[in-house]
Amino acid sequence: MLSVLTVYISVYMISLHLFLVVSCAQCPNASTGQICESRYKLPVSCNAGEIPSNNRTVCIRCRPGYFCSTPQEGEVPCTLPGQYSLGGATECKNCPLGHACANSGSLPQPCPLGKYADATNSQSCSQCKPGFKCPATTGSPVACVAGTAIFSCFGL
Repeated sequence: MLSVLTVYISVYMISLHLFLVVSCAQCPNASTGQICESRYKLPVSCNAGEIPSNNRTVCIRCRPGYFCSTPQEGEVPCTLPGQYSLGGATECKNCPLGHACANSGSLPQPCPLGKYADATNSQSCSQCKPGFKCPATTGSPVACVAGTAIFSCFGL
């Protein structure tokens, strides 16, 4: 009977010791990309497009205008003109033809009729000039044919 009690006390002391070690473990530094949801759980890694919060208890999405390829790198701004990213991005994207990207944290805005963006990463749409028509917002203006009525070749 004494040996069973001794084994029970030994197992209890070992498990108590393990519990104390886990509960007192230091949460990893934010550069590891890990968080501690609770002091009673092991650290977990954030996903791509996320970073640890300031208090390292939750993973938060990367802000619009920034990208987070890995949680360890942190937020990196979209610095090239005409690029953009939305929240949780793992890379910056190029602004497509026929769109303007004036703000790196917003969706590309389509060019209205009479304006165009014939290159990727445009920050604004260009106005179709007199004597030209812009049948598509994604291509270059087309010269009007001599003698064309002004209304049939007015910007559109």
